[in-house]
Amino acid sequence: MFKRRHYAKTDFELSMLPATRGQQFRAVLKNEKLTFLYLGLILLAFALPILAVDALRGEYASALYSLIGAGEGQLTQAQADYTFLMEDFFFDFLMLLAFLIYGIGLSGCLQIFRNLAYDEGVLFGSDFKEGIKKNIGPVLILMAIFAVLRAILHTLENTSQLLKNSYFYIGIWLVFGFNLLLVVPLLLVWFGETAAYSNRIKNNLRNLFPLLGYGYFGSVLFSLGVMGCYFIPLLGHSVWLYLAFVLLSLVSPYYFYGWHLYSLSVFDKTLNQDYPEYLYRGLHR
Repeated sequence: MFKRRHYAKTDFELSMLPATRGQQFRAVLKNEKLTFLYLGLILLAFALPILAVDALRGEYASALYSLIGAGEGQLTQAQADYTFLMEDFFFDFLMLLAFLIYGIGLSGCLQIFRNLAYDEGVLFGSDFKEGIKKNIGPVLILMAIFAVLRAILHTLENTSQLLKNSYFYIGIWLVFGFNLLLVVPLLLVWFGETAAYSNRIKNNLRNLFPLLGYGYFGSVLFSLGVMGCYFIPLLGHSVWLYLAFVLLSLVSPYYFYGWHLYSLSVFDKTLNQDYPEYLYRGLHR
């Protein structure tokens, strides 16, 4: 049985092709749904060790604090808090390893984001392997830094709970704000440079502050996405935590690709002015 054909209301024109990064974002999302599903599944798979470490930490905390009581062989609240503070360094180390594993998957996805942005076509398997080969160094450094930032916040949180000192609560929010407004935006700019260029690490680091100045407010908005993940454990170790984790992993490619395009829009106004081969690359002007 024949199906009715649907025709476009207007003929194709070159002006319909994306001329800005925003238009490009919408066009790619419309035409590459399956690609982004694959990317989400890959990032979910590489993120599972993070979920496993967090679940293990939660189980240990539950077992430890269940020992609090007044009987023989039981712990006081202060003893449990101190024990958890000391043992949590071990879980921070495990989380560092989990972040590095995630970085392997993310480094492969960067090449696919780059090809989509530059309109160069995607060969998923080979591009993923090429991305790991090209991006693994700087991405692992970035993941290690993020893991350390997370560990610092957790240590401050555990110490404040142990000492019951309000100054530590203030310190937590000061460190959180410093990371949100400066450290993470700088790391995101570095991440954007890694995805866009094949420069050495020191060359990308040299441009961090000038580039951040041009796109600071956008960088802070994207920084909210990174720092917001710190609050996910507040859901508790319940089905809601695992659902949120899976959902965020599946939609994370849209976040990373959006950041990549925003970075390119900043680079087009700054660095790429001296490099015509990169200027508005992937756009149709």
